[in-house]
Amino acid sequence: MGALLRPGGAPSAWTQIATGTSPVASAQLGSWHASAVAGAYTLKLVASDLSGKSSEARVSVAVSNTVTVSDTIPKFKWVMAGVPIQPAATSPVSLFGGGDYKIFRWDPAAAPDPELSRYRFPDTVGAGYGFWIKAYYSDLSYSYSGTVPDTSRDFSLPLGAGWNPDSNSF
Repeated sequence: MGALLRPGGAPSAWTQIATGTSPVASAQLGSWHASAVAGAYTLKLVASDLSGKSSEARVSVAVSNTVTVSDTIPKFKWVMAGVPIQPAATSPVSLFGGGDYKIFRWDPAAAPDPELSRYRFPDTVGAGYGFWIKAYYSDLSYSYSGTVPDTSRDFSLPLGAGWNPDSNSF
């Protein structure tokens, strides 16, 4: 027996996720941890009998996952951070609250500033966005929820000339 997985409805290549040789009459064949993926996938099961005959079955599944991200930004340190999921609310204040902190993201389209160069406070952040954050006076603990980006499709971020902070969203 072999179980294979591939993004999409009509895949041409497969990734093997399980294999085995135990006889099964009526039982669970296996289980897979899928909390880090989202999107449309096809699961193919191939089973063979003792005489060498094989049979194949395919099923399409839609996977979606909600994840909570929690951490603490230490006070008085600039930390490069990123958003690994698509948050339910995308304003920095909704992710980090209204405390004493600063967030800056490089904006290649911004006019140069003598103190900030082209760093600006972002209006929104989303999956894959990177930025610098600094907490003042006390550690900044945060927690936000969102969805895992669709891992069965291409993912892209707009880039510009200069520094482009990003985050792995997969």
